[in-house]
Amino acid sequence: MSRSLGQPLNLAVARQNVRKYYGDTVDEAGRHRASPDSAWGRHVRASIAEGKRYLASRLGKVDTPVLVLDVDDTSFQEYDWQANREFAFDQRAFHEAVRRQELPVIEPTRDLAVWAKQQGVEIYFLTGREVSLRNATLKVFKDSGFPGPDGVYFKPSKDDLPPYLDCAGECTMKEFKSGTRAHLEALGKDIVLNVGDHLVSDLEGGHAERTALLPNPMY
Repeated sequence: MSRSLGQPLNLAVARQNVRKYYGDTVDEAGRHRASPDSAWGRHVRASIAEGKRYLASRLGKVDTPVLVLDVDDTSFQEYDWQANREFAFDQRAFHEAVRRQELPVIEPTRDLAVWAKQQGVEIYFLTGREVSLRNATLKVFKDSGFPGPDGVYFKPSKDDLPPYLDCAGECTMKEFKSGTRAHLEALGKDIVLNVGDHLVSDLEGGHAERTALLPNPMY
């Protein structure tokens, strides 16, 4: 059958394309690993470098410069974990992977955070992780070399919305993150750079001078 009739890409081919993009290698234990020298790694470094240049250009020009970072596939990489599960996502298994610190740090993002903190920039993380993962998340920040954040916001449940979020029922990820950025601005923060891997949920909704989109073909 011709794909011109609308047949989607064969799943096995799609997986192989993703593995190639991440420069997949297999270690002695048979575990998949992404390569920092892959196309994915190059694109991450380029996006982070562009964001860093803009952030540097704004230092001394705003009162309280802020860097906002997403967590999963922005600060820590999920590819290895997903590839080792044949890309089958399970929420409970993901929570266990977070607690066991199985998601490797994305070094360019960490290095950006370290540099920014040294320049006096405040750093806030906005994550779709559940608040039950707070302790594990804070621990892996420290163990992976991230500077101490000025704040970490976890996606709230519909029964525990903070007063600054006005969502009908449970907030979408975009509502949660854009609303939290608006809250930071209301506190007098100048969000100079917002970094994430999902165009809509991480970066749309305003309340940041500049955005940096990291590659993620897993969506």
